[in-house]
This record gives sequence, structure tokens and C-alpha cells, in this order.
Amino acid sequence: MVLRNMKSIKDLIHGVIHIMMFYNNGIVFQTTFPSEKNIPLIGEKLSLIVNQMQNLMKMYDENELSYKKLIYETDNYIIAIIKLGEESNLALLLDNSPTDSLELKKIKKFIDKLEELIDMDKEELVHENA
Repeated sequence: MVLRNMKSIKDLIHGVIHIMMFYNNGIVFQTTFPSEKNIPLIGEKLSLIVNQMQNLMKMYDENELSYKKLIYETDNYIIAIIKLGEESNLALLLDNSPTDSLELKKIKKFIDKLEELIDMDKEELVHENA
């Protein structure tokens, strides 16, 4: 189910190269990155970016609790990190070739479904380890 939604996101948004779902602690839940990449390190670094930006915002406004999305753009790539649930995030690696503007709202229904699946699978893991 999760992989099907990831494929739908790749089909829906032109330029999506890879998708990664990760928890706030950096643990990767699902990804399309090739296995030869250091996937745990990528998840850890994405989590660090999110945490650092949140800490920066709290220095300005202590009432800021969470983010909605972060977008980092280079000449060749765009990385969009989107908050899914309380503890889960979605990172999209996109090709930065000329296209229409990036519309993250297009994938809203897929993000909602992914959030449900991530949180459900996390609860199942907790029950298995209990």
C-alpha cells in the first residue's frame, strides 16, 4: 500500500527522482533510494535539518511548535520535506529542470494516506516489541 502511494506521487509530480519517509528521530520508514546509498545516514541528516530549522524558529518565536514543509533548491535538484504526522515526514528529491511551479497540494491525498499507514505501522511495531 505504501509503495503504491509512493509510485502515485512519482507519477503525479513531474521530476520526482526519489521519495523517503522518515520519523523525527531519523529512522527511515520507506524509501525509493537505491540500497547502495547510505539510507540511515540520509534519514539522520534530513531529521537534523528539520530539528535545526525548528530550533532556529523557536529562537525567534517560542510558540512555534512544528513546520509544514521545507524546500531546498539547487541548480540541479529540489528537496521538499513535508510534515506528515506528529512523528513522520516525507522527503521528495526532485529534478530541478524547467517545469511548472512545484505544487505540493497536488499530493495532499497521498500524503494523508501515507500518514495513516506510517502511524499504523509504527503502532504495530510497538505492539510486536511489547
